[in-house]
Amino acid sequence: MKAIQISLLQEGTPTISLADVPKPVVEHPQEAVVRVLAVGLDGTDREILQQHYGVPPEGEDALITGHESLGVVVEAGADCGLSPGDLVTALVRRPCKEQSCVNCRNGHADFCQTGRYTERGIRGANGFLTEYYKEEGRYLIPIPSDLLEVGMLAEPQSIVEKVWDQVQRVQQRLIWEPRTALVLGSGPLGLLAAATCRLLGLETHVWSMSPADSLAAQLVRDCGAEYRQAPGAAAADAGGAAGASGGAASPAGGSAADGAGEAGEIAASAVPAKGAGGKEQASAAAAPQSPPAKGAAPSGSGSGAALGSGLSAYVDSLGRPVDLIFECTGYSPLAFEAMGALGPNGVLALLGVTPADRKLEIPSDALNQEIVLENKCVLGSVNASRKDFETGLYRLGEMQRRYPELLAGLITNRLKLEDVPQLDFAQIPIKAVVDVVPQAQWADMVKPSTEPAYSFSV
Repeated sequence: MKAIQISLLQEGTPTISLADVPKPVVEHPQEAVVRVLAVGLDGTDREILQQHYGVPPEGEDALITGHESLGVVVEAGADCGLSPGDLVTALVRRPCKEQSCVNCRNGHADFCQTGRYTERGIRGANGFLTEYYKEEGRYLIPIPSDLLEVGMLAEPQSIVEKVWDQVQRVQQRLIWEPRTALVLGSGPLGLLAAATCRLLGLETHVWSMSPADSLAAQLVRDCGAEYRQAPGAAAADAGGAAGASGGAASPAGGSAADGAGEAGEIAASAVPAKGAGGKEQASAAAAPQSPPAKGAAPSGSGSGAALGSGLSAYVDSLGRPVDLIFECTGYSPLAFEAMGALGPNGVLALLGVTPADRKLEIPSDALNQEIVLENKCVLGSVNASRKDFETGLYRLGEMQRRYPELLAGLITNRLKLEDVPQLDFAQIPIKAVVDVVPQAQWADMVKPSTEPAYSFSV
């Protein structure tokens, strides 16, 4: 069978190819073989495919990539809990083997304490950009057939759901009545976060580098959120900066990375300039401003307003505190500015993993003062559990009903397996999906099903 494989990883001269690999077969009653229908690509895939950094399975020198899966069971072991024709997606992370890791031992590998977990298509385990894969039934999640066309979005949506679950737990510390949410970035993860916030009844604002007339901006408005183009974007466009739109930015790494073009999109406007020492220096005109200290002039005043003072000025203009911020760009200076922009008792969720070694000067006293005196909370989130996938499927169904054009519009590029080795991620406006099986054949391969009767809090 065919698979997208990065080989020669251990030798230091990795290559990407459409390779022939053995087709899996069921060997244990808990296993199932899944025919892959489609795989979504995100920022993690972008880094793996462009920087060739994936970790192959132990004892091997090649890695099959891809972790956002949609497939149908074609062979089922007697004890796997599934049957042929079931539409499924798969969890990405597998627990470490350390008995001391209480989270892995209790079904929460996304909170692994040892760091010795494996992740399919990323680290130590082959992924899903192949025609077939084998998996234990406990790691496969049924998808209702009415989500057939968008089921590969279950994995990115699970990341959003994990954040919301953690926010609810953290905010049990007080009486919290959130009204306003801010999403930084308009790639796939940012768009899913914005739609989720709207479904939760929050007034939602999206701040991003993508032009105000872009498809991403229109999708934001279609779900009832407000879109604002970051001030630095216009300057970047005028200067010919590549990647000012959501599709040409550097990705955030890690399994919580957003789709190609989301993470690091703010950095796209800060075109690296080589200094005297050869180090990259971000353009001062496009870089976000630091949060103001207590008692200082508002960030939107003075010369900063003329240049476009960035996130802090935008939040000032809203005239109300922001209760929840999703940072989906992976641009670290923006994360620090978001700490200052967050309202009292609010939560800032960081979802992007920063791939570079950028350094900056921050108003540390002012940030520390605000976080302490205003009871702010900052949390990081990566990967997700089965519960988050299940809640995510519920939420995707709600999105389909409330915003019927949103999810299909988010998928801007359809590819074939043979297209992947030469893929230029800069040409992807929002999200690419690799159709391993032609879409026209999917419905005949999947048996009809209704929404599974999951038990979870929403």
